[in-house]
Amino acid sequence: PSFATAMCTMASLPRIERTPSTDTADEPAHSSAEQAYAALTAELQKSGFDVVAPLRAGWYNDYIRELGLSTDSTAYLQASGERHASGEEAPFALAPLPDFGRSGDALAILVGNSRAMWPAFLRWLKAQKDPDALSDPVDTFAAEAICGAVGRFAAASAAAAGRKAAVAHDSFWASDMTPARLVDMNRAARVAGVCYFSDAMFLSVHPTFGAWVAFRAVVVLDLPASHLRGP
Repeated sequence: PSFATAMCTMASLPRIERTPSTDTADEPAHSSAEQAYAALTAELQKSGFDVVAPLRAGWYNDYIRELGLSTDSTAYLQASGERHASGEEAPFALAPLPDFGRSGDALAILVGNSRAMWPAFLRWLKAQKDPDALSDPVDTFAAEAICGAVGRFAAASAAAAGRKAAVAHDSFWASDMTPARLVDMNRAARVAGVCYFSDAMFLSVHPTFGAWVAFRAVVVLDLPASHLRGP
């Protein structure tokens, strides 16, 4: 299978800071949701995706709106004269993340990796029947691993919330350069508090992994994110 045909479903809840309450009626469901999220992050880490962080969709949207970001708005592109990877002849504004009518208060999850992904990727590649036939092996591996993990998590989250259907979601991939789907992963990581971002170098620096990080996807879910602290 190619990355273009990989499909992903996702439903999750990050760690939630809760106000203590004497009402324990919702404790079993909340505990199940936290366990499901812990299982998701653990499974992603087994595949080498060890950079995972929640954020509010509105944080990213407000940031790119404040900066007036478009595909030609960074100094390094203007100075180099390089053409944007999207292949578009003219610059275009980055589209905001969807928020499912929550006025920016939709939960988004950034998924990335350090060099920890490569051993898992090589094991996966070795197990493929015809590795040479894969046009985008890293993207295909990332899609399969992330989609598999979040698919199982979607079922667990739905069960924890007493729902029959998984939470609505939309997945944006770092390798998708089409104008309507392009997400600035570096700035999403910045507002999520994952990395320091240098505009001058257009470089994200992780406090543990340094510059050796790659961002694979941002998934937005129809879940509230008001419990998250601001960037």
